[in-house]
Amino acid sequence: MERKACENLSAASTLANLDDPCPNAATTRAYYAAYQAVWSKLEEHDVPVPEVRPGVEYFRHDEIGPLAQEHQLFDRRLAVLFEHLRAARVKADYYLDDCTQDLARTYVQNAKIIVESLLGAGCCDDQ
Repeated sequence: MERKACENLSAASTLANLDDPCPNAATTRAYYAAYQAVWSKLEEHDVPVPEVRPGVEYFRHDEIGPLAQEHQLFDRRLAVLFEHLRAARVKADYYLDDCTQDLARTYVQNAKIIVESLLGAGCCDDQ
């Protein structure tokens, strides 16, 4: 999951900073970078990945933030950043209003804060 988090962070940054940016896709990738970093750390803390239906295991999006707090992966600031990212991802994927490039860049920075706080500063620099 660490590699996926780094790939998504890199993709989010690229998509947000193109001459013809893709802010909705950047926002989604930023969220998934943070989500996968949390997943990685939860596994390190031996938190079992739930089976949501037969043969399919993942942490539910509405439950992973509280789990991160419960296992002391997040302080209050990171929890708020993560929930804002989660809400932004839903808007980017499903709402008619597009995300702006400026907002997407902010979401990428917030995802980077979360990823680096969990995986270490510079953890994704080789992407």
